[in-house]
Amino acid sequence: MANFFAFLLASALPLARRVFVALGLSVVTYTGLSLILQQITDHIISSVGGLAAAGAQLAALFGFQQLVGIILAAITTKLAMTQLTAWSKS
Repeated sequence: MANFFAFLLASALPLARRVFVALGLSVVTYTGLSLILQQITDHIISSVGGLAAAGAQLAALFGFQQLVGIILAAITTKLAMTQLTAWSKS
């Protein structure tokens, strides 16, 4: 019975360590990516705000802000799926 517990402990510790490292890296990556995407969004929206009034109104009418959000969400999803695939292979 002692050998069984030693086996469980020996196999559980590396797995637990790997899970905690993956969670820690995920939090850091998500925080950094969120900050970068927010800055990109703010820059794009402020650039549109620099247009002439008619151009900015037309962009708002066509839903330019939603377009930017959808495109950046697609990029974020692609990055997350790539990272998940890479993590599951290792």
